[in-house]
Amino acid sequence: MLKRAGVDTARLVRTGGLAALMHGVGSSGVAPSVLLHQRRAVQAAAAPKSGLGGQELEVAMMIADGTKTGRADPAFPAHIDVVQHWAQAVWNKWLPVESLQVSVDFARVRTTESARPWSVVNGPAAALLLTLERVGWTVHDATNFTTDIGRDVELCTDPPVVVARLMEASVRRWRWNNVAAEICNDFNIERQNDYPIAAILAGEDFTSDSKYTFFQATPCYFSLQRDYYKFEKNLENECSSDELNTLCVDLNQHFSDNDQNFFIFENKLFFATIKNINISTYFPEEINQVPKRDFLPFGQDEVWWRKFINELQMFLFDHGANKKREEKDQYPINSIWFSGGGKKIKANSNRQNKIIFSDLMLLKKIALLNLESVKIEPFTQSDNEKEDYYLYDHIFEANTEYDIFKIILEDLKSKKITNLSLSLYLGSFKILFKTNFYRRLKFWGHKKELQEILNEA
Repeated sequence: MLKRAGVDTARLVRTGGLAALMHGVGSSGVAPSVLLHQRRAVQAAAAPKSGLGGQELEVAMMIADGTKTGRADPAFPAHIDVVQHWAQAVWNKWLPVESLQVSVDFARVRTTESARPWSVVNGPAAALLLTLERVGWTVHDATNFTTDIGRDVELCTDPPVVVARLMEASVRRWRWNNVAAEICNDFNIERQNDYPIAAILAGEDFTSDSKYTFFQATPCYFSLQRDYYKFEKNLENECSSDELNTLCVDLNQHFSDNDQNFFIFENKLFFATIKNINISTYFPEEINQVPKRDFLPFGQDEVWWRKFINELQMFLFDHGANKKREEKDQYPINSIWFSGGGKKIKANSNRQNKIIFSDLMLLKKIALLNLESVKIEPFTQSDNEKEDYYLYDHIFEANTEYDIFKIILEDLKSKKITNLSLSLYLGSFKILFKTNFYRRLKFWGHKKELQEILNEA
């Protein structure tokens, strides 16, 4: 009724509903199965009046947050309240550290020996261990933790509010990791620190040496705002072959050694290295959507990477190629952005077979990897009528003579497609539609155009 009356139910969840749902979890934690039910309940409450419509859970939670700093997802209090409650106990000296350590040691033994660890949680120590483990934190002892990106936390010196903010950032990364895992599973590719786009695009000739980790080294333009840099444009497709070759040679003269170097493959710039590889990154198109502008590479080797990016920016400041670009009124290349890091692709063969039709370059590269259980064919061969198959295309690159939506609609009308799941990726968001041939016959139902659905989301 509230949705029909035009009430923003997602706002109700953020302002009071979530607090009522998650009251008291700080001392007991939330088991994965319970957390899943809570997240689904919030997903249903925050969904548009048209219904869930097959929403992907992680993305639905991000949309329900409302803003980059919003917190409608029950995953936030399920993790933040637990670690903040423990941090307050240490900071305010509710108990001696020795007593807290005894609790942690006892809880560690119980949870480690149990086949169902959450079933033996009966206090804050066990809840702390299992909650922090879920988002990739390590508990060394009662007062010393390490976050998922390698930041050491010392509860006697780091106040509870700082610990809570670190956990909030970890939960946001944890949600994105869940989405990335879904994408990797589409192609039976095991996730590494990142989704290994670079190792796929670089080709077998370069990735055959498994000791190297490969990154896309994307020429970009960042603008200087009042107190931060803002990503403005990916210049990869605007660089001529001569311009890119000159840039690659100059970069190697200043920054390459026996362990690392830049190289070009199919007019794309890559970076290969065997050191400082414990890092995670964002793709250029994701940068401006990262909360609190915390978009720099993160992980165990983040200090080295941030220094390296800073050195590259100083190197590019007065580079000859940029002087020529400015003369032509083109954006200068003032940064090299690294993303999609990974080694030679490893496939998990214990997955169901997938038949895929696509003309995208990325999918063509995946086809060259000869992954077990994955078959990729061009669109022109998409006449399979008996088995499940997948179609991939970039809408903004669609050929009007061979429109992916036109193909899908015709196949749905002719019953070549009996059940359709359509995933639309918009930046870092995903919207999932599910339909079938018979739903088209329900003429009495309200029909919506895609634009109307996107506006509601």
